[in-house]
Amino acid sequence: MKHSPLKRTPMRRSTAEAAARIRKWRVEHAAHLAQHPRCEQPQLGGWACINPVQVHHIMPKSMGGTHGATGPLLTLCLAHHSWVESHRSEAKMLGLLIRREVSK
Repeated sequence: MKHSPLKRTPMRRSTAEAAARIRKWRVEHAAHLAQHPRCEQPQLGGWACINPVQVHHIMPKSMGGTHGATGPLLTLCLAHHSWVESHRSEAKMLGLLIRREVSK
């Protein structure tokens, strides 16, 4: 059987605007973690907290949020962040995920 050569797709270069957005997000991310260095939901899902902590977007981009840190944020440990992402309906009931309301 003959193998075809791998296709090499060039990576897109980041625009200056995208690079600026990323830099801004990193600064906001660091500032949020400095203010909230520990998991803010230690009782969630019945598990103990495990490091490291991550910044969770309460209003993710898929639910109408923005990609930056302009929306509501929450610091969660890795275990609790995984729980929120895998139990989305329960997380919505607890207010850990919200959808942006579209004004008409």
